[in-house]
Amino acid sequence: MPNGSTFFVGASDSLARGELGDLIARYRPELAATAGSLRADAAVFSSHQAEQLLGWTPKRSWRTELVS
Repeated sequence: MPNGSTFFVGASDSLARGELGDLIARYRPELAATAGSLRADAAVFSSHQAEQLLGWTPKRSWRTELVS
């Protein structure tokens, strides 16, 4: 692992009830082209590097933990 590596670790889905691409396009229209390639429930930040270098993967989602 490279010295000084930084990782984002978080849920693999976004904390949004609507489709993330639609929400980004609505509130940040200049990012609409990029946002269109996101999965509907994609996380805004990726934990991919933590998974690749540390073997870390999220075990929970707010969708199952915060049941209303």
